[in-house]
Amino acid sequence: MRKHGFDKFSCEVVFESPDRDLALAKEVELICLSDPNCLNLAEGGEGGYVVPKSEKEAWRNKLKDKRVGRKPALGMKHSEENKLVFGTYGKLRWDIYGRYPADIVNHSFKQANEKFGISKTHYYRLLKQAKINELG
Repeated sequence: MRKHGFDKFSCEVVFESPDRDLALAKEVELICLSDPNCLNLAEGGEGGYVVPKSEKEAWRNKLKDKRVGRKPALGMKHSEENKLVFGTYGKLRWDIYGRYPADIVNHSFKQANEKFGISKTHYYRLLKQAKINELG
């Protein structure tokens, strides 16, 4: 639709069923019967968009290339109300789950993640803070 434009497409109901499996099977059947030049990338029956195996690697590389250099949160502004909610939730999280042990930075990220369930971002923040504290 992005390539050809939304105005080149139309939507119509061709089959209805309360049974999901039957609906997915009918989708495959209808796609097989459609015009050989149809724009479907998959045979259907998956209940969503499926990238064909022959195009999967190219598709992954294309998405990866588009993400290079992006900083999606850069310049993001939060209202004071949101900041209060985020802070309250963060403090609650620490009260419920407890703090990570001080020696967590002595573990590799993989070990810390497996043992404590820490996120990569949080682990590296703690590691950075530990280095700052160490320097003085």
